[in-house]
Amino acid sequence: MIVKYYEDSDLRNDGERRFAQLIDQVFRYDPDHHWYVLHGLNLSNHISQKEGECDFVLICEKGIVVIECKGGHISRREGRFYRKNINYHTRESTGTESNFDDPFTQASHNAGTIVKTLQKRKVKDTFVGYMVFFAHCSFNYEGTEWKPDVHFMDGLTDSDAHGRILKALDSQKTKASEEAGNPDWKAMKPLSVEAIKNIANIFSPNVTPDTIRDNINFGIEETRRLADMQRAIFGGLSENNRLMIQGPPGSGKSRAARHYMSDQHRQGKRGLYVCWNIFLAAEMEAWVNNAGLNVEVKRYYDWIKKELLVQSGIPADELTYTNQSSKIPELLAKVVNRFSEKQDGIAYDYIVVDEAQDIFHLGIDIVLDHFVGEWGDGLQTGSYWLLYDTLQGYNPTDFDTIELLKMFAAHFRLKNRFRASGTPGILKLVTDIDTGSFSRNGQYGNSVIMKEMTAPKEVLKDIARVFTEQQRLKNYSPENSIVLFSSNLFDPTGRKKDRVFNELLSDKKPFETLTDQNLTDPKGLQCTTILRFKGLERDVVFLVLRNPEQGEASKEMYQFFIGASRAKAQLHIYLISQQEL
Repeated sequence: MIVKYYEDSDLRNDGERRFAQLIDQVFRYDPDHHWYVLHGLNLSNHISQKEGECDFVLICEKGIVVIECKGGHISRREGRFYRKNINYHTRESTGTESNFDDPFTQASHNAGTIVKTLQKRKVKDTFVGYMVFFAHCSFNYEGTEWKPDVHFMDGLTDSDAHGRILKALDSQKTKASEEAGNPDWKAMKPLSVEAIKNIANIFSPNVTPDTIRDNINFGIEETRRLADMQRAIFGGLSENNRLMIQGPPGSGKSRAARHYMSDQHRQGKRGLYVCWNIFLAAEMEAWVNNAGLNVEVKRYYDWIKKELLVQSGIPADELTYTNQSSKIPELLAKVVNRFSEKQDGIAYDYIVVDEAQDIFHLGIDIVLDHFVGEWGDGLQTGSYWLLYDTLQGYNPTDFDTIELLKMFAAHFRLKNRFRASGTPGILKLVTDIDTGSFSRNGQYGNSVIMKEMTAPKEVLKDIARVFTEQQRLKNYSPENSIVLFSSNLFDPTGRKKDRVFNELLSDKKPFETLTDQNLTDPKGLQCTTILRFKGLERDVVFLVLRNPEQGEASKEMYQFFIGASRAKAQLHIYLISQQEL
């Protein structure tokens, strides 16, 4: 769980933004720790300056860690630190360098100031460590004063940042415990959640989670106003030829893409729509066909394996699901080389990439550079839209590709408060989950019905009862309803035999398993997993998952967030006791 005492708009430079992205991606759904994060913390009683500032302060059960962020390409020579100067228009090096203050000393002194502040406030048994985060380079340091993964880490190997910071705290505790006069930090009890909150409020006394998180109690009129504002903004955005839209579920990214494709069709242009999710592709293909648009809809993996590899004479069996992460960029490079040799490339007038966070790391930059605009220069000359949300990615986000694309495309970010899909209660619930403030006793109104149950059979019985009753009243239908299970409860492929709902759902009416074939023609109440339904929405969602407030089941929070945000009008939540599974 994570509580952030800052807004993304507060971030001032690429180094801070990269670390903030890391926090959102890696720390947000940590099942074992509570993370309270402060940004830009001013230290008026600094031990060596009139006033100091911490880029980030992370507080968890293990203690406090001060993070000093340094962006750019950095080196150290003869005891001094240097950063390569960049032309911010071309993003290329100017060939010169600037020196700057020792970041390790900055971080260490900031940590020392925090220790003194805690002592004055009578806060005991709280360890304070520090780390330097090099956002854009691998810092090569061969001395003994600072150790990698103890005193510094870099943004090029940040996939395990969460584990690195925890291990760094442990290592620094061990070293501090060995110094004369220091307490045995290793023997100290973990901080309680209440203690963590109190420390956060000491350093940010006028800021509470209610003021910094986007937990706005929307009224109906406010929701409508946001929807109108959203349409107006997207209308203006549609004039951009190259655009990246980053936003949460329900913020209207896909709706904007549909308007964009319709507008391009009216201008006589031919487009390509790609995504990773098979169901999202099937739904979009149905919409494109009904609208009569000149758009090819492709599921990214199938498009590469069944079309691009075949057309370029590369054996399709070189690509499999097990090697896709490493192979797809390599194979795409071969494809464009083959097409270049034959001077027979595929060209589209524009490309839309939906749920792009799933394929940033899979060579989408190669596709954009060669299949739209001028061959080999499509990133700069082509027309394309990329819609993404880094918090929903299947894989760790490829920030390098995102930053590369931002060099060529306009970037528009939608905040959680701009979410304009869903009822006020659903919006509030999704925001509470997103900010780590969810409570079983939260007040979410009539559009969110939450039940705690113990027996999986009873869950299905209750869903069937509710759906049948509401279908009789013509409120619910197979077309507007869906049942979504967390992936550890149901496997629609049938390969994972230990999923408790697999056998229970077998040939059980009114349920049917969702496929790309029956997506737009349901005969019963369709079922699938939360992650397979990512990017799609329904008016009515039945959400089945382990109780996220119980022990290890808190790992469900990520899927809870994704699943709850699929509902537009009514959300039924079934929380199953972990002991029964």
